[in-house]
Amino acid sequence: MNKIRKITATATAAILGLSLAACGPKNEEEKPVEKPDLWDSEIASVEWLNYVTGPNSVGHTDEYAVGGTDLGFPIYNSTNNKMHVAFGDTFMDAASQSGLWRSNVLGWTDDYDLSDGLEIKGFKTGGANSANSIIEGWHIDEHEMTKIPTGGIEVNGVLYMWYFSKYSWNGPAVNSMNYGGAVKSTDDGQTWERVNDLSWLDDSVPERKAHVEKLANQDIDLRDTDAGITMETHAGYSFTQVFPIDGKDSYVYILGEGGYRQGGIRLGRVKYDEIEVFEKYEYFNGTDDSGAPIWLKGSAGLKTVETNKGSYIISDRCSEQSAMYNPYLKKWMVFYLNTSDAGIMYRTADNIYGPYSEAKLAVAYSFPFPDGLTSLYAGTVHEKWTEDDGKTFYMIISKWKPVYNSSLMKIVLK
Repeated sequence: MNKIRKITATATAAILGLSLAACGPKNEEEKPVEKPDLWDSEIASVEWLNYVTGPNSVGHTDEYAVGGTDLGFPIYNSTNNKMHVAFGDTFMDAASQSGLWRSNVLGWTDDYDLSDGLEIKGFKTGGANSANSIIEGWHIDEHEMTKIPTGGIEVNGVLYMWYFSKYSWNGPAVNSMNYGGAVKSTDDGQTWERVNDLSWLDDSVPERKAHVEKLANQDIDLRDTDAGITMETHAGYSFTQVFPIDGKDSYVYILGEGGYRQGGIRLGRVKYDEIEVFEKYEYFNGTDDSGAPIWLKGSAGLKTVETNKGSYIISDRCSEQSAMYNPYLKKWMVFYLNTSDAGIMYRTADNIYGPYSEAKLAVAYSFPFPDGLTSLYAGTVHEKWTEDDGKTFYMIISKWKPVYNSSLMKIVLK
C-alpha cells in the first residue's frame, strides 16, 4: 500500500518564501510570526506525512465512524506488540464536528514502519462496525462536557488510560476541570473499568466540591457508586491531566498539569505493583543540596508539593504533554503546547526529574501544512515510533480547523 502523502517543510517553505502566518492554538485567533523559524536548530528536518484519522487517512477510519477526531496517545501492549491509540472527542463529520459524538475512541495498529504513514487497523467497537467510547462523558455543559484521554501505559499485561473530566469549554469556566481519572483493561482494550482510587480532584473552585465528588465516584457507565472519593482524600489540581511513562526503574512516572492549558508540569511516580493505589504515589518536591530528587508520598505529600513552585519540572504554561526517552540524545524529551510560544515545544534532560533545558521548537504554527490546516496542538510520541536509535521519531499532531483530525509528522534530529 502506498500510504504516503508527504509535505517536506524545507522545500515548501522555500517555495513560499516563508511568508506564512502562524496559526494560534485551539479556539484562538491566528497570529503573525515574528521570525520564519519552523523548528529548533537541533532538528534537521520536519515532514508532514499523512492523516492518521478521517476519510483521507491511511487506515480510512471513517469506515469506523471516525470521520473527525483529535489527539492520539499511544498505549503500547508489550504482551502482543500491539499499539493502541487513544483519540479525543470524535464525530462522523470532521468539518462540522457533528454526528455520533463520542468523548473518546480507541484505535489499534501493529504498523511500526511509519515512514509512509500510520495505518490504524481497527477500533474498539463493542460488536458493531462503529468505534465506541472507552469511557463516555455526560456531554452537558457546566456539568461534564466530555472526558478526554491524556495518556496511557501497560503494566504487567494490564492497560491503563488516564483522562480528564471537563466541566465546560465555554466562558470563564473554560479552564475548569472536574477531576483527572484512570480506567483499566485486562482484555487488550476490549472492555474497561474505572479505577476510582486514581482520581485527582480539581479543588480550585470550592463551591463545586459536591459536584466534583459525585462525578469522581461514578463508574464507567455513569452510575453513582460508593467508591469513597472525597476532596479531603483526593484533591490534586496539579494532576488533573496526567501522562504516564515507564521509567524502566520499577516505577511508572506521571507528568501532571492542572487546569486547561494553564500551568506547568509536575512529576509523580509509583511502583509498578502499586499503580492502582492513590496513597502509594510519590511527588517530586525539588532536589536536595546534592542534586538528588526529593519525593513526598501520598495525599499529604501532594498538598505540600502543590505549595512549592520549585516542584515544577517545567514551569511554562503547558498542555497535552507527552514524553519519551531518546537513546540517540541519551536524554528524556518532554513535548507540550505552550500557547504563548511558536508551536509545539520540547525540552530535554538527563533525568526525568530534570533539570530541563530551555524550551525548543519542535513544530511551528507556521509550518506549511496541507489543506489550509490551522490551530496546531497536541504532539504525542512513543519510543516505539522511532528509527536510528531515536535520531528519527514520529509525532501525532492535531489540527482544529478546517479539518478536525490527527496527522503524522516525521522529525529527524541532526
